[in-house]
Amino acid sequence: MPPPNSGSMRRQEPPALDSVMDWAGAFLARRPHSEAELRAKLLRRGAAHETVDAAIERMRALALVDDSAFAEAWAAERRRRGRGPAWVIAELEAKGIERETAEAAAGTDEDEAAAAAATGLLRRVAHRPLAEQARRLLEMLGRRGFSEEAALRAVRAVLPPEGWD
Repeated sequence: MPPPNSGSMRRQEPPALDSVMDWAGAFLARRPHSEAELRAKLLRRGAAHETVDAAIERMRALALVDDSAFAEAWAAERRRRGRGPAWVIAELEAKGIERETAEAAAGTDEDEAAAAAATGLLRRVAHRPLAEQARRLLEMLGRRGFSEEAALRAVRAVLPPEGWD
């Protein structure tokens, strides 16, 4: 006679490639993912490493997973939101993108991006004295991942030099 509840103790088989591909497709339908993100999600769902490797390879062959394209799209969106290269690179690396790929994707004209961000932020500080406007803009640009030099050039581009420079 089998022990009670012996059926629940049975080891569950890892999902087949078809199921893993379906899961990957569902994840990618919601939003693009880096290869590392997709791999981690599939493994968390219980797929075997070999099956995940096969699914990722198939997704790559179908051009559904492409870390370079993912990085370019991610960086473009972050630049649109006024983020600097350091911020974008850090985010991409956190998503499993290699440093070189992240730097290439983030590699835009930092001065131009910083000036655009400073212009967008200017209204938040416009009611303050000029020296405080400059200080706050520098801080905000720094928090958004712009280098100190690019932030300073951007502030000089959007504020008159009298009284703070």
